[in-house]
Amino acid sequence: MAISIYFTESKDFKLIKSRILNIQDDYQVYVYADTANAKIPKDLIRELPVYGNNLFWVNTLGFDSSQLTNHIVLTVGRFLDSDEPIEFYIATKTQRYAKAVELLKSQGVLIDVISPGEDVETTKPRRRGRPRKVKTEEPTVEAPKKRGRPPKNKAAVEDKAPGKSKKEDKPKKAAKRGRPRKEVKIRKQRTEKVISIEEVNTKLAKYSSKDGNVEQIQKKLFGLGKVSRPKFDHKLIDMIKNDLGIGDGESASLLEKLKAIGMMDNTGKGGRLHYKD
Repeated sequence: MAISIYFTESKDFKLIKSRILNIQDDYQVYVYADTANAKIPKDLIRELPVYGNNLFWVNTLGFDSSQLTNHIVLTVGRFLDSDEPIEFYIATKTQRYAKAVELLKSQGVLIDVISPGEDVETTKPRRRGRPRKVKTEEPTVEAPKKRGRPPKNKAAVEDKAPGKSKKEDKPKKAAKRGRPRKEVKIRKQRTEKVISIEEVNTKLAKYSSKDGNVEQIQKKLFGLGKVSRPKFDHKLIDMIKNDLGIGDGESASLLEKLKAIGMMDNTGKGGRLHYKD
């Protein structure tokens, strides 16, 4: 099972929207945005629950191109020791990240660029300007351009049954227009199970701790479905830092306390966190 890692700006998120909604494997998306000034698309905000904890917002206030390149390179480096296959993508409408792509390629890391109107494109920049118009020959009667009924000619008019009016042809045309389209399968969106306070308290009693910070994180995790919980140590550490406002060392220590009381371990596939509740 491959893991897909995407890097994009909030204004370019729609380039990968349909792709990640239909993806079967795990994925993470690092979304660059000046969260203090940029207007994040309303449709993206409305659909945030669909993506769960798979979106990571990176505040780019005061960032320049070199800092964006460094962030991508350092983030990719964190995943290179993983036992599972990982695919990296950059979704962009510009050549802003070309330097990051070239730098990673020089180190033997393949990262693909997703640009408008194309599936996946590697390194080669697109030429700007309008595409060249290709000349096409006029269609002939012998080889009609459109499928279906051939164009009318004199012989066809003469062979038409007498007394048949144009009004009688209308139902046939209507039937053609009313032909049902091929049904497109839409992936059913995942719905989260609502967890009651009683269930949370029952689990707290099973994995009790005298540390108030540990209990606070336990309540947050027990209140989430297992699908929405962080799947790796670094993800859970980031969540602890954001919720408690503490540093990396304290967050890592708190994670070890959660493991010590038997709430979780790293026996999941590829070293993932396995929750035992």
